[in-house]
Amino acid sequence: MNRKSTSAAGIWASLLLAFLLSFFAPVQAFLTNLNDFSFDFYDMAGYLAVLLILSFCFLFLITLLCRAKQKIESLWLVFLCTSILAFYLQGTFFASWLPTMDGSSFDWRSHAEQRWISLLLWAVPFCLSFALCKTLKAERFRTLISFASKAGLLFLLITMTLSIATTKNAMQKKTGVRVSSDHILTMSDDTNFIIVLLDCIDSHAFTDIILSTPSDREVLNDFTFYRNTVGSYNLTSHAVPYLLTGKWYENQEPYSDYLTRETGSSSLFQVLKEHNYRMGLYDDTVSVTSFALDNFDNIYPADSFSAPFKFCKMMIKLVGFRYLPFDCKPYCLLSPEDIYFDTLKGSPEESVFSWDNREFYQILQRESIEHIQEKNFRFIHLQGGHGGWQYNEFLEPVGQSNYEYGIKGSVFALKNYFQMLKEAGVYDNSVIFVLADHGANLVNEVYRSNPILLIKGFHEVHPLAVSDAPLSHEDIMEAYFLALDGCQSDELFSWQEGDERTRRYLIVNDNEDLVEMMQSGYAMDEETFSGTGVVYPHP
Repeated sequence: MNRKSTSAAGIWASLLLAFLLSFFAPVQAFLTNLNDFSFDFYDMAGYLAVLLILSFCFLFLITLLCRAKQKIESLWLVFLCTSILAFYLQGTFFASWLPTMDGSSFDWRSHAEQRWISLLLWAVPFCLSFALCKTLKAERFRTLISFASKAGLLFLLITMTLSIATTKNAMQKKTGVRVSSDHILTMSDDTNFIIVLLDCIDSHAFTDIILSTPSDREVLNDFTFYRNTVGSYNLTSHAVPYLLTGKWYENQEPYSDYLTRETGSSSLFQVLKEHNYRMGLYDDTVSVTSFALDNFDNIYPADSFSAPFKFCKMMIKLVGFRYLPFDCKPYCLLSPEDIYFDTLKGSPEESVFSWDNREFYQILQRESIEHIQEKNFRFIHLQGGHGGWQYNEFLEPVGQSNYEYGIKGSVFALKNYFQMLKEAGVYDNSVIFVLADHGANLVNEVYRSNPILLIKGFHEVHPLAVSDAPLSHEDIMEAYFLALDGCQSDELFSWQEGDERTRRYLIVNDNEDLVEMMQSGYAMDEETFSGTGVVYPHP
């Protein structure tokens, strides 16, 4: 037996497997989700290179140890071939069913057929590799593995290079920013404009759960609840920027270009700047722009991965989620908070903002209102009723919870927040919007078009009012300005109960195309919700 060809086969196969999982797969994941990461290609390339070297050295060491016995070495080569084929097929062609890693619960049992697909994806390559090992002479088998590994490595390099070349802004340098919870309780003795966004709270569910409970309803005194409101998009990533800019994104350009331009030119932010508002943006959906660094007093430059081990762990889990067999995937789930720059640039006491309902409540318990004389704007994006439920209605950890307690816990946080503002004497001089980015539908995510919208104007005092006026997120921007001009919550919209109106809503589908829908009836009525036939293809 030629030991050189034996070593070459193991080396090339080890290099191919290491490159596939440690470099190719993370880069493909990065390119596919370019707008979801705050880091850029340059930030991660060095760490991926280290992962590649370490994984290759590990596989190469096993290859050397297996040389002691020909049978063991042959089985090792069969394992390498099987792994390369199975991982590539699993991650490339059988990943479209995977859930989004946004904290939502997911029923893995409903996709049990994927377990059998995973078994086949491993069994067939193993049988093929084992059969070749048995039928071919040892020398020919090893020569075949060397050639196939070199060809596979070249194929992956070409594929990755073409993907980078054809993905717009793939190599664009991103501004690293970090969102802290600093000054979240800053309040003006002059004028406050507060937007509390409770993620994924549906107006219909909110009505059933909150308005039927007198104590919960009392928390919302002084507000008008516009429960017949149609949102803008079914996803947070698109809906939140719309609420702050009033500009539709229609796939006419890369999303990052839209986000950078419209955030920087938002009429809301420009008016607030002109009137010398201090601004705080407690949300990472729209913070990845240089505009955020210059204008919000809780956003800082970020060091690139000051915790490299955490970043590498995150990347390994991200690859595993896509490429590992079915039964391993649940252990590779990442929460939205896992994918970020780890620390802030600056003093260590700068705290990281989390949208978690309980963490916001804990801030209310341990900190006090910071009084300022300047006018003040705070945008606070909280978990609301979003998946990942783990608290009861008093935001106490209970392990497994549900959507109802997610909503109740959100109102409990609001109760404590409003009470704090009242005790500090800054509640009456505050305009407060409590709204959601989208509604919720546990059966069909298309119908998430009915988010909550509650508004309180300056010095507004009355029991909770409920209106069925046909509103839309398209009306929000004008409502902000009218409320700041002194209009009460029932004076912000020209639409009245009983008016007929058709309202626009865009759905981001699995291909990231935007599908236009129209609601011609009540916001939550699925019977009057229909497509227009207009589709904006992903650029």
